Amino acid sequence: MALPMQDLPALTVEKLNKAPHYGSIRHMRHMIWILSLWMAAALFSSARAELAANPLLDELWKHRPLIISVPDAHHPMLAALRQKLSEPAIRAEFDTRKMVYYEVTGGLASREGEALRHDQNTALLQALRLNPADGATALLIGLDGGIKLQTGSMPDLQAVFELIDGMPMRRWQRD
Repeated sequence: MALPMQDLPALTVEKLNKAPHYGSIRHMRHMIWILSLWMAAALFSSARAELAANPLLDELWKHRPLIISVPDAHHPMLAALRQKLSEPAIRAEFDTRKMVYYEVTGGLASREGEALRHDQNTALLQALRLNPADGATALLIGLDGGIKLQTGSMPDLQAVFELIDGMPMRRWQRD
């Protein structure tokens, strides 16, 4: 059986706001505001930490990363590129253009043969949206951090060198 409206105490927002107990609307608003600030700070610091872990940020204006992503260590593109980069003349051309080599093999990344930390690995994969299960991918990143070349096949290193040589920063470096 429902109570008639006149039998209910007259509670209004004003009365609740003036109430001294912790259940007041004013207190609840204050707690929600504090919780919102705390959550925003946690999300911001988490995003900032993930961004800071991205190893490509350390390469900005210093190096041009060539990134190869393959599903497994037995992929033919990986073997062919490793063989090419082991040739002294090719490696000299590579180094002259301030290039560094990243491999992503089955989701595990390395830079110049040294494994990245877990947070760096995760940040690199997320930043480039790389999923080695999708197949082989080769990326050339410019000094400015932009993707200059993306292909699903073995990159022709001579064509990559020519592409870099045509870039304004490279022309400026040579002059």
